[in-house]
Amino acid sequence: MLDITTKEERLLNIKLLGPPEVSIEMRPLRFGIKKTLALLCYLTTEGGRHPRRELAELLWPQSDQQHARTDLRSALARLRKTLGEDTAYGQQEARFLSVNGDLLGLELRGIELDLEALEAAVSLARTATSSGGRSADDAVGHRDLIDRLEGDLGLYRGEFMEGFSLEDAPEFELWLEGERTRWHRVFVMSLATTFTSEKQSPVCSSVIGLLLVRRTQEKGV
Repeated sequence: MLDITTKEERLLNIKLLGPPEVSIEMRPLRFGIKKTLALLCYLTTEGGRHPRRELAELLWPQSDQQHARTDLRSALARLRKTLGEDTAYGQQEARFLSVNGDLLGLELRGIELDLEALEAAVSLARTATSSGGRSADDAVGHRDLIDRLEGDLGLYRGEFMEGFSLEDAPEFELWLEGERTRWHRVFVMSLATTFTSEKQSPVCSSVIGLLLVRRTQEKGV
């Protein structure tokens, strides 16, 4: 008879729009070393699998290859411990880290990421621009969409990984700045462009207006 063990599902919540926040089942996780958090955030944002050498050079560029790889192993061990994957109990749970020989990555199943949620909200707002109905049912639907989108856009707490930096890792800093530019452009400038479109819908106008007002308030304009 086969012994089938069902792994316990856990939910890892990662918020990168604003200061980085990580929690498991609503329990905040603490990262004593910044590069351990940086490793998690990079793997989460980039997705896929990455060679150890690439990650070591990204986060420890001032070290030689041997020491950088050692530092990476230490960071990976700390990350496993923080995520609860270094204990016997953790072996019965769904794991988030994926280690396949020289490749490292994350199992996105069971991970709730604000980047994906906000991207879905933008897609929903764009889809709403094609809605041209004017019936009472359409009006109710628009109100529901506005409420939903307003909640989703509330995920945008600030710039990507706000306040986070690694001064001794210039390539990581360049990646960080690139991501900040990317998300700001996608979720502010693209929505602003849609807002000025001749074919904008009431839903899109309302949602974009809310976002722009929020961004203005955050910048103290």
